[in-house]
Amino acid sequence: MGQQPLRWISATYRGLYIHVLAFELVEDEMSRASPGPKWGYLMGVGRSKAPTSDMQSGPDSGDHSDYFTREAAEQAALHHGRSVADVPCKLRSNS
Repeated sequence: MGQQPLRWISATYRGLYIHVLAFELVEDEMSRASPGPKWGYLMGVGRSKAPTSDMQSGPDSGDHSDYFTREAAEQAALHHGRSVADVPCKLRSNS
């Protein structure tokens, strides 16, 4: 299977933008037994329509999983992005 080009996926949620970049993980000793490539992601949440360096969150956002498809990694990242975007809303409702 050839390498797939990188792509940013963006979604709006609660007035914020979630930006996701899935990438194929480099094969190591442990992953050689897997049936195919594994995927990870970078995720950021911010007010900009385009990914920027001032987005909140990132690769150490708490999810240290790997995924068997790009789409699964993207969906997981969007899910975690929505959780990050929920925090300010929950804080406002508790005030």
